[in-house]
Amino acid sequence: MGDIRSVFIGNFSLSAERKVFGLKNYAKFYNELAAESKTGTLSVFAGYILPGDPGFDFSFEQPLSDKINFTLSRGNSTDTGLFQFLLNNILLFIKLTRFCFKRGNYFIFLPSPVGVWSILILTLFRRASTLGIYIGGHYGREQSVEKRKGNIKRTIKKLAAILVDKLVIYAINRSDYVITSSYEYHHDYKNTGKVFLTPPMLNVQESDLNISMQGHEKCITFCGELRHAKGVVDLLKAFVQLVNKRQLTGYKLKIIGSGQALGELVHLAEINGISHLVTFCGQIKQQSQLKEQLATATIFVLPSYSEGFPRVAYESFTLGVPTILTPVGGIPFLAKDKEHCLFAEPGNVDDLANKISLLLNDEGLRSKLSIHARNLMTQEIFPRIKSHVSLSRMILAKMDSLNHVGEAGTAAFNKDSGEQKLSLSKAP
Repeated sequence: MGDIRSVFIGNFSLSAERKVFGLKNYAKFYNELAAESKTGTLSVFAGYILPGDPGFDFSFEQPLSDKINFTLSRGNSTDTGLFQFLLNNILLFIKLTRFCFKRGNYFIFLPSPVGVWSILILTLFRRASTLGIYIGGHYGREQSVEKRKGNIKRTIKKLAAILVDKLVIYAINRSDYVITSSYEYHHDYKNTGKVFLTPPMLNVQESDLNISMQGHEKCITFCGELRHAKGVVDLLKAFVQLVNKRQLTGYKLKIIGSGQALGELVHLAEINGISHLVTFCGQIKQQSQLKEQLATATIFVLPSYSEGFPRVAYESFTLGVPTILTPVGGIPFLAKDKEHCLFAEPGNVDDLANKISLLLNDEGLRSKLSIHARNLMTQEIFPRIKSHVSLSRMILAKMDSLNHVGEAGTAAFNKDSGEQKLSLSKAP
């Protein structure tokens, strides 16, 4: 098969001991890929952030294998000054170009400027023996609401978002195979015959469908990275509105996670006099603790601006917690409004406040959403998780089939990942 080379979508965390860490799902994927690859080496390009940088705690979850060859370049945060921002980007793209000029089997994460630049280099100079991509949400939608210090940085990000969204389509057309967790991307490009819908990697199990702890705490819970694209600032503003209208007697807001918007959230709570009603839990790394924090909520709210399909929404569905989401990305292709969850208009604080008030004051609706959401997990999601091969094994099988063109290679791929193909026609 040869060497495997991958370009990661974001920043890894680099500890003081120079150990590389990442989010659990990405770390698990790369560690499995390194362990299961029997021929060649695994090399990964990524940005990195250091202790004290905004977002470090969020991604500092699980160490990556020492078997992986890393090419790392200093990443940016929201606090990075303009000169350092420009310098970091110049050095990053120089290193990335060098990385992509070595031949190998490439797997690229999208959407991001780093990802689309990799695709351009690999396709224009034909450096990839095989080329696979993974697509999550929509870059432009997310960046449109993120805050950056300085007009120049904001302009650069805006222009990059336009280019990235256009080049993602180019990447889909030029790749050998596409893997996505987004029902939207799968729906839009399934006729190409090379788009595979991968199941989610969750912090819950099928046995958790029997947990019944919802409402043990009178709280509204958010869980995710604390940045504007996740709608967490909108949620806090909606909470303030409801408190001022005296519509939230006894309820608190629990925010789980860390990220660049934490300071703004704390400030908003302080100036509105509700700090005593808001709990900032930080990043919860223990799965059992995270599960308990989610399960005991009265309702869960994730008012994102862009998503493939949020992992934490699957988890709240499993735990029977009535959920409010936004109909963005792949969410409305699977979850239905007033059946599995309530939809709030993204960016509309008034509508979000109204939906929160509606759900808190209607026990029958909460019960209905909880039951239907769990049925969705039972009938659609967990069966698909059990029937699929892992993402790493799927990629290795696809690389192997493309490197050994002919009946033997095709048969090997169909044997290992045929269930992936079969499930595509059944996916909602």
